[in-house]
Amino acid sequence: MSEEGKSVEVALVTATNTQISAQMTEQNSMLDQATVWVKSGLLPSSVKTPEQAVVIALKGKELNLTPMASFELIDVIMGKPALKPKGMAGMVRKGGVRYMETIIRFYRDGLEEDVKYTYRDAQALGLTSKDNWKKQPGIMMYWRCFSKGANRVCPDLIGGLYTTEELASFTANAPTIQLTEDGESVVIG
Repeated sequence: MSEEGKSVEVALVTATNTQISAQMTEQNSMLDQATVWVKSGLLPSSVKTPEQAVVIALKGKELNLTPMASFELIDVIMGKPALKPKGMAGMVRKGGVRYMETIIRFYRDGLEEDVKYTYRDAQALGLTSKDNWKKQPGIMMYWRCFSKGANRVCPDLIGGLYTTEELASFTANAPTIQLTEDGESVVIG
């Protein structure tokens, strides 16, 4: 190998080592912060360790969320991240996507797409026997419709995530999730 080739190789190794060192420093700093967050008692009760807090904060960082917004808007269902519906709605709106309710019409970059989610759709998936669907079918259909449209029109804005309730509905042994009208998800069990 020529001297020029060796110096390029050394430069690449040095750059890679510098990047790895910077990433490790950032992760250690986040772990220190997360220790304080967990001890504060202000995080969701499901976040029990600094490591869990760091992973949620990192997932939020991928979605351009601050750590505190990440804890507010991301649930973890059976080890998988999910967005609370209001978090998904906020990201979609912030990304410049407009929509109209009922049949939700999404507008983005000159694209217009009508999305609907019916009670029949929910029945086909076996959802209507669940307590949420019996008590508040309109709310459940709205948020399912919203998520369906967001995943079609702007998956880049939501990181391809599903809502908390959706992920729980197709994950074995997942806790029961109840949705409020404004898209707040509450883990019941």
